[in-house]
Amino acid sequence: MGGAYARATTIYDPDKGNIKAGPNMNHSRQFCSAAILDGKIYATGGIVSSEGPALGNMETFDPCTNTWTLLQNLPCPLFRHGCVVIKKYIQSG
Repeated sequence: MGGAYARATTIYDPDKGNIKAGPNMNHSRQFCSAAILDGKIYATGGIVSSEGPALGNMETFDPCTNTWTLLQNLPCPLFRHGCVVIKKYIQSG
């Protein structure tokens, strides 16, 4: 997902062994981080281009609806960071 100046999503289905294009994210996210919680992928932060700006938001991909949804802002912009799930909380920084 994402990449240098990209909003693209690529979906790999291990059961079928195929790769297909998914829906675009709401923002280009180079150097973002992601975690999975309750069957959804959460992409946090990132940088729009090599010159910025860093993103202070996150979005979630729901494979059931095949859509990305923009979520609330993070406390501060982040890029080149880690992201983990601890219990039911996403920790990013």
